[in-house]
Amino acid sequence: LISKPERFHITEAAKELDANRNPEATTVRSPTSHRFREHSSNPVCKEVAHSILHKSLNPALFARYKDLQRRLGYPVHAM
Repeated sequence: LISKPERFHITEAAKELDANRNPEATTVRSPTSHRFREHSSNPVCKEVAHSILHKSLNPALFARYKDLQRRLGYPVHAM
């Protein structure tokens, strides 16, 4: 069996791997300094994406999506 401290370390390692699995998608080159920086999402872009998702998904599938978000601890947007 896996102890609680081992499980914690496994979970943290998995988060780290997930966050760094596609560096091309999470870092961008600054056009002015030619240095890499972390990508961050614009709040307006996020809202547009959520709005499009809400309009394009079958209502039952969207409800399931929101339920999974909630159960996994992600913020659930009211739409």
